[in-house]
Amino acid sequence: MKRHPEKIVSIVFTIVGIVLMIVGVIVFIAIRGTGDKSASGKAIITQINYSSIYIEYNVHGKRYAHSLDYYNSGMYVGEEIDIRYNPNNPEQVSVKGEEYFALIPAGIGIIFLTIGSVILIVKYKKKKSNEALVESGQRIDAEIDDVSVNYNIRMNGRCPYYITCRWENPSDGKMYLFKSKSIWYDPQPIIDDIQIETLPVYINMNNLKKYYVCIDELENKVVDLR
Repeated sequence: MKRHPEKIVSIVFTIVGIVLMIVGVIVFIAIRGTGDKSASGKAIITQINYSSIYIEYNVHGKRYAHSLDYYNSGMYVGEEIDIRYNPNNPEQVSVKGEEYFALIPAGIGIIFLTIGSVILIVKYKKKKSNEALVESGQRIDAEIDDVSVNYNIRMNGRCPYYITCRWENPSDGKMYLFKSKSIWYDPQPIIDDIQIETLPVYINMNNLKKYYVCIDELENKVVDLR
């Protein structure tokens, strides 16, 4: 099986994004629904402890004290805040507007989903572009020039390899270099083992910046070795 860490990462990001969005929306709806059945009031912050606050409030002349697992950096002791409480059980209380903080996971989920989707879309477009070059581009055999490590990309502490090929255009005598896609194994031992010196490259003769270095021979060898 071919290893495609970028695809795995994009799928993971997409799934995590969807889950976070669903959780955020569900929690928001749940809190919002409870809030619609509650009464509004005022409370005074009497103490702030890490991520919790302690409040005091009055309901029908009776004084209540309660702690809430809710805090934002703008709060301070003595501040008057808006609350919601259950009229049938005033000790069930929450900060008014707290439900909107439940949308934070949904917002993070959107970011994850966007990143994952963009990676998938880019890979899909690249795949279609390569298929078009194979179908209608011109095939050349470019000489393998070098195998290098791309230190600009790192996943799970690993960097991918890429193969650089060179080709001299007979029409103008210029030398062109082509880079393969990221390869998540060292292809040099395989190149040495099957003793290949060239790789097929499909190019758009009208724009030599559009090309596709085909490494199917190497990929098939990796599958055979497994």
